[in-house]
Amino acid sequence: NPTASVATNTIIPLTQSAATPSTTATVSDGAITLPAGTYLINYSANNTGGTATTLSLYRNGAAVTGQSATGTGNLGGTAILTVSEGDTIALYNTGEGTATFTNAGITAVKLA
Repeated sequence: NPTASVATNTIIPLTQSAATPSTTATVSDGAITLPAGTYLINYSANNTGGTATTLSLYRNGAAVTGQSATGTGNLGGTAILTVSEGDTIALYNTGEGTATFTNAGITAVKLA
């Protein structure tokens, strides 16, 4: 992923680099749209700006409780989420100001 300067409370850009065969997950406007199911979600982004910020996992435009990481360098986490058809998963910069991110990514593995 390219380097992105991301304002506070703004989605961090993602691009789809791979999809599991027979999956209908898509990436649009920086969010992943998933088919219904339970997923193991791994997410991360590298904060390269030198100032601590907060990376947060969002579902359908709202923060997922307990799923954020604050600091500099590589930030990320893991969650198990059950989603409905068409739900979106995204990463947001929820820190105090603009931050610079590289290598932002989400991996969603369908468990059920």
